[in-house]
Amino acid sequence: MNESVKNFYSDNHRLKIAAYRGGYLPNERRKIEAGLRDGSIAGVVSTNALELGIDIGGLDASVMAGFPGTISSAWQQAGRAGRSSSVSLSILIASASPIDQYIIQHPEYFFGKSPESGWVDADNIYILLDQLKCAAFELPFKDGELFHSNVDEFLNYLEENGILRHAGQKWYWSDRSYPAENVSLRTSTPENVVIVNTASGRNEVIGEMDLSSAKFMLYKGAVYMHQGDRYIVKELDLENHRCYIEDSKENYYTDSIVKTDIKMLNQDDVSMHGGVECIEGDVLVRSQATKYKKLKYHTHENIGYGEINLPADEMHTRAVVLVFRESSMVGKVFAEIAEALKTEIIQKLGTLLKNIAPVFLLCDPRDIGIAERVKDTEFANPCLYIYDRYPGGTGISEGFLKNIGRIVEGAYELVSGCPCESGCPSCIGPTSGGFAFIEAGGAGAGGAGTAGSDDAGSMGPDAADNMGQGAADNMGEVNIKLMVIDFLRKWMDAWARSNK
Repeated sequence: MNESVKNFYSDNHRLKIAAYRGGYLPNERRKIEAGLRDGSIAGVVSTNALELGIDIGGLDASVMAGFPGTISSAWQQAGRAGRSSSVSLSILIASASPIDQYIIQHPEYFFGKSPESGWVDADNIYILLDQLKCAAFELPFKDGELFHSNVDEFLNYLEENGILRHAGQKWYWSDRSYPAENVSLRTSTPENVVIVNTASGRNEVIGEMDLSSAKFMLYKGAVYMHQGDRYIVKELDLENHRCYIEDSKENYYTDSIVKTDIKMLNQDDVSMHGGVECIEGDVLVRSQATKYKKLKYHTHENIGYGEINLPADEMHTRAVVLVFRESSMVGKVFAEIAEALKTEIIQKLGTLLKNIAPVFLLCDPRDIGIAERVKDTEFANPCLYIYDRYPGGTGISEGFLKNIGRIVEGAYELVSGCPCESGCPSCIGPTSGGFAFIEAGGAGAGGAGTAGSDDAGSMGPDAADNMGQGAADNMGEVNIKLMVIDFLRKWMDAWARSNK
């Protein structure tokens, strides 16, 4: 890393910097932390692994490359600097992502809100069993003792599996393991894949990665980075939790293409919220990396593809489904959109809601998953699935439902206030030129702007409402961004009418 940023004339004044992340081996991380404390390392480029529980001494400044995703993470990262009595500086450089732009445009959400809620569903069987194990290890359970609720059924299950032993009206820990080591603070699984460098026959372990992430980042042919050095994956042995890599000089990085399938397992509740049908229940999320892209460093030019042959990752979790039936107010609005445009519109809505929801739910963006369906096989209508990205769910999908009005309003404010003409990474994401082609007389171009419109990006909602007739009556192009603005405005109107 120091070589890649080296100044030819000053040699960086012999200042040393280091890279840091959770996947490094413990002794390597401790060495970097010691270097920061004693001053032999002047700076560190890190993931969020340095946020909590690590004493790294007093740094003078911290620079956050993009909003970390949560308010608590932002304060933790800012707090890495100025831990002594000296003056310090913390800088947040916003990226083009929608959540970054929303925070910059609405600083009151950052400075006025308390840190994130701890989204924990105490009834989640995965969480509950792990916590029961840790509690029993510390102190035996008594018969009939409450632990959030009656847990006799779970205690019996643990005894059947040899983890607990029942004697004298108490439940004692009987397993040889230490239960807390199987509870991960960063991922939903404690299982890791060990990364082995096989260059020159060394077989040296240089890092590790959680099992779930390995399927999407350590596939055969993937480029793996470690301390600024590049390696290429030769084999991923999932059965033995080993990944074998070797040195690489390739001038590209890799990015997997993931296919996600969702199956509704059961429906707990069906209700109407703001003119749209909302269904709460359990879902099975099946994610599989099928291909990967080779992207050049610096330019991000796509120079090729590769195949990935790994098993899918399955997760049973909680979800809320927004069903746009034509019988609902919002469903009628969506039905008016031209068929050729529905796929792109619902994808942009999904992107927008996924990026805005964390601001109102006070959670990490990585905790939320969204899948868009133009015609869902389960409900035979356009749908948006919002699901928890944690086995069993943590309550985030239910939180989304409670805050759906504020989330839609926030999405509208972001995209209508973005100065771009036809969509950009800071609002609805990139589009095919920002415009889409429809045939003459295409139904439902209402709210679409023609390609020749002056100042299309700055038009208000009333202007957007009148933009589509010419595009619908003539062969031409429509502005996807204006269509999304118009849809969100009508969704907010439906919400207001339904709450009267």
